[in-house]
Amino acid sequence: MHLSVLGGGAVAGLILASCSTSPGNGASSTGTPKAGTAATAVPEPTSTPLAGAGGAAALQNAYVAVVQHVLPSVVQIETSQGLGSGIVYDTSGDIVTNNHVVEGATTFKVTASTGHQCTGSLVGSFPADDLAVIRVSGASLISASFGDSAKLLVGDIVMAIGNPLGLQSSVTAGIVSATGRTVSESNGVVLPDTIQTSAEINPGNSGGALVDLAGEVVGIPTLAATDQQLGGAAPGIGFAIPSNVVMSIAGQLIKSGHVSHSGRAYIGVRIALTFGGSGALISSVDSGSPAARAGLHAGDTITAVNGKATSSPSAVTEALAGLAPGDVAKVLLSAARSGLHAVHLVAGDPFGHEPVVKEVQAVARTAVPFEVVPGIGTAAGVATYAGVPLPGLRTALDVDDVSTVDFEGVATALARGPVALAVDAGELAAVRDGLLAAGVD
Repeated sequence: MHLSVLGGGAVAGLILASCSTSPGNGASSTGTPKAGTAATAVPEPTSTPLAGAGGAAALQNAYVAVVQHVLPSVVQIETSQGLGSGIVYDTSGDIVTNNHVVEGATTFKVTASTGHQCTGSLVGSFPADDLAVIRVSGASLISASFGDSAKLLVGDIVMAIGNPLGLQSSVTAGIVSATGRTVSESNGVVLPDTIQTSAEINPGNSGGALVDLAGEVVGIPTLAATDQQLGGAAPGIGFAIPSNVVMSIAGQLIKSGHVSHSGRAYIGVRIALTFGGSGALISSVDSGSPAARAGLHAGDTITAVNGKATSSPSAVTEALAGLAPGDVAKVLLSAARSGLHAVHLVAGDPFGHEPVVKEVQAVARTAVPFEVVPGIGTAAGVATYAGVPLPGLRTALDVDDVSTVDFEGVATALARGPVALAVDAGELAAVRDGLLAAGVD
C-alpha cells in the first residue's frame, strides 16, 4: 500500500509494516515487568556487563535491560494474510495491534516470545486510527507498561520490537526523529500526530512496540517510508502511533467493543472524487452535522480549511486531522447560490453520544473578531455548547432580550479578546445593528 507523508513539504511513499509471509525462529527472553500502566524499574541485564568502555558500556547495558524487560510483552499475530505483531495490554489477555494486521479475520494464532502458541479472537477495531484489540484466554502473558508519548522529545532513544519478516522478537534501535507527523494512507485513512523514528520498521513490525530507555511503550510502529523516485525502502524513516492514542482507543474497545470518543474532528461531509477544478466537491452532507448546521450543501465546493487548500477528499481529511472536537474550523466555500464565502463551524466527534456541533456565524470583522453563536450557553463566563468550552471565546453573554445588551460594553470587551453572544438566530440582525451603533464594524 502506498501512502503520502505531510509535514516538511516533501512527499514520500509509505508502506504498512505488516503482512510478513514466512515465520522465522522464535526467541525466548526473561524479564518480569509489572502488569498495568504504571512504569516499573527496568531490571539489570543478565548478560555480563561490558567493561572499560565508560558511557558506551552503560548505554549498551541499558539497551539489553530494556529488551529483556519488554520482549515478554510482545507477541506475533498470524492470520491467513500474513504475520504481524502485538503488545500485551493487560492481565486479561487483551493484545493491542494495528487494524491492518488483523483486518478481515476474526480468529488468530498468537505466539508469545517463549514460543507458546494460543488462539485469539477479535475484541474490536477502529480503522480510523489503524488500531485493534484481540484477546487470548488461559495464557500467562505479561502486560507491557505504557508511557506518556506527549513527553517524547526529538532525539530520545527508542527501540522497535516486533516480528519483522517473521523473525520473532527482533529489535532495532534509533531515535525520535520528529513528532506530530501526519501520514495519509491511499485508502483515505489519515493518522495525525504520529512519531517519526529512525528505528527500522520492516514488514511484520506493525502492531509491535516502540519503547524508550525506561522500558515503557511510547508508540506502535505502523508505517515505513519508501523512496518513490529510486524505489525500495527509505531507510531510517518510519512512523508509530503515539501511546496516548493507543491507550485511549484500546481502553474503549476493551470496555465496550467500540469507540465512543475518538478525539477526531468531524464536520459531516462526503467528498466526491473529481478531476480538475479548484476544490473538493461535496457530494452529501450528514443530517444534523456541523456542516449541515453551518449551511453547507451537496454541490458546494470546499476550497480551503483553516487556510489549507483542499483539492481532493484526502486534502480535506488532512486539513481536519490536526483538529479535535470543539475546535473551530474556517471552511472556505464556493457555492452557486452565494459565490465564494467563509463559514465557521465547531467540529464534532462522529462517535460521541452527543456530538459537539454548532455553526459560528461571523457578524463583524475587526482586529479582534466578534462572533455570535446561536444557541450556546455559558459557564463561568466561558462560552459552551453541550458543556464543552468553545475555544478562543473569552467573554460570553447569554442574552434573552437583545434590547438589554450593553453594546458599548461589548465593544470594550472586544479589546480584550473574542466575545460571544448566545442569542436566537432571529435576533442576529438586531445584534448587527447594535454593534454598528457602538462603532464595531
